[in-house]
Amino acid sequence: SKTSFLDACSNQKVSHTQNTQKNPVLKKSFRKKKIQKKRIFSQQYKKRNIMPGEISYPKLDIDFLHPLKEETFWVSSPYGLRFNKKKKKYEMHHGTDFAAIYGTPVYAFADGMIIETSFRKNGFGKSIVIFHGQGISTRYAHLSRILVSYKQKIRKADLIGLVGATGNTRGKKSGSHLHFELMINKKRYNPLFYI
Repeated sequence: SKTSFLDACSNQKVSHTQNTQKNPVLKKSFRKKKIQKKRIFSQQYKKRNIMPGEISYPKLDIDFLHPLKEETFWVSSPYGLRFNKKKKKYEMHHGTDFAAIYGTPVYAFADGMIIETSFRKNGFGKSIVIFHGQGISTRYAHLSRILVSYKQKIRKADLIGLVGATGNTRGKKSGSHLHFELMINKKRYNPLFYI
């Protein structure tokens, strides 16, 4: 009958989970599969030369500073691989997230020109991109307010925006934060290496 078939299936599932918990050999096999997935993923990114430990960081010949003042932030999500619970896989996080109180001032990394001010509901939200010359540019995302305009020339430490939680911020758990990216010749590097 259908009921007996469903009962048998449910019993098999329970017994399978119980066996995996009790049997250390099965646990090791699951761990090996996870490790293999991580290795395959890391190999894919090694080919693209964007793994944090696998690339050489070029020197910056410009005067720069941190986009947030000291004691106003903490690193909530560093540059590198992180696990996406919804997609159940590892993804590359190309910037660094600095958690801060909503409305915390954001300052320019270095002298430059605003080459992008945009708002994307499912992406970076309110974001700014500044070109600093020598192929160097920086992105400031998930802002609550943008205080500069397109093609505006700015100086280092100029106020450009306020910390917010606009765009895709992985739900309420991430809260208000600044997503900061450093790009050199169109390649994204770990900004913590410099600041």
